[in-house]
Amino acid sequence: MMNSSSDDDSSDSDFSDQLDCYKRLCHIGEGTYGVVYKGINVKSKRVVAMKKIKFDDITEGIPPSCLREMSILKMLKHKNIIKLLNLCVERDRIYLILEYMQCDLKQVMNDYYPRLPSKITKSLMWQLLKALSYCHLKRIMHRDLKPQNLLVNEFGILKVADFGLARSFSLPCRTYSHDVVTLWYRPPELLLGCEFYGASIDLWSAGCIFAEMICNEPLFCGDSEIGQLFKIFQILGTPNAVVWPEFPNLPDSSSEFPFWTSVKDLKSVVRGISNSEKELLQKMLIYNPDERISANEAMKHGYFLNVSIENLEKLKRTDK
Repeated sequence: MMNSSSDDDSSDSDFSDQLDCYKRLCHIGEGTYGVVYKGINVKSKRVVAMKKIKFDDITEGIPPSCLREMSILKMLKHKNIIKLLNLCVERDRIYLILEYMQCDLKQVMNDYYPRLPSKITKSLMWQLLKALSYCHLKRIMHRDLKPQNLLVNEFGILKVADFGLARSFSLPCRTYSHDVVTLWYRPPELLLGCEFYGASIDLWSAGCIFAEMICNEPLFCGDSEIGQLFKIFQILGTPNAVVWPEFPNLPDSSSEFPFWTSVKDLKSVVRGISNSEKELLQKMLIYNPDERISANEAMKHGYFLNVSIENLEKLKRTDK
């Protein structure tokens, strides 16, 4: 199993450079609230990602999601979390200078179509869980995990990015918005209007990503909140108070929901899943958030025996 002793990436970043120290090279994507460019530090020649913050109205100041991400990224120091290298403020522009990663997980899955090699799936899932375990230890929930927010390089290193919706959480739980997490990766408690939740929402999202890595297609593909909920019910069965005591009391729960029984075997839905993968996935997709496996517990699962970092050879041939 990989050594986790060096997980804490506590090296200091330099926040003194001005924007003219960086040169934009090309557009590479969109974030929660900004445009992302590939760039280079003209002094050090280090390739970076430059996230330009969008302002609808400069008088409104920096978007709260941007402030939240900056604050959280300056606090989190882990090799599987994207590093904030610099912050450049100039007139009406703000750039977050971040580590550059070649692509996101969705692109990796596309490059390896029709299926990721099982060793790569295991390696990337392990790293995602390490990042989540660290975040949750620091009382941070990401709240928007999806393949597009997981960045990967040719050496097989995964880093969690885009913390624009992330929040700190406390015990006992306090109220939060339930309108978070991209629809296909949103857990049932949020779809049902729950405002008291914690880190377990990230584990549901991670489970959906895990299934998608295994079979190279999303597990639950709803086109609306109720449609998403029914997609989940059709595979896992319509929940009840026995499997999920809080289910009848959730704001958007209904006794009129259609009744579905769970599929007999996830292997019929997640093509190519192994027995150990299925066992772990089932623990991540438990309805009751209190019984859902934690990131730390998931890392101890037998599936991860002899896990190792796997180079992504295909990315070496496709980098911009």
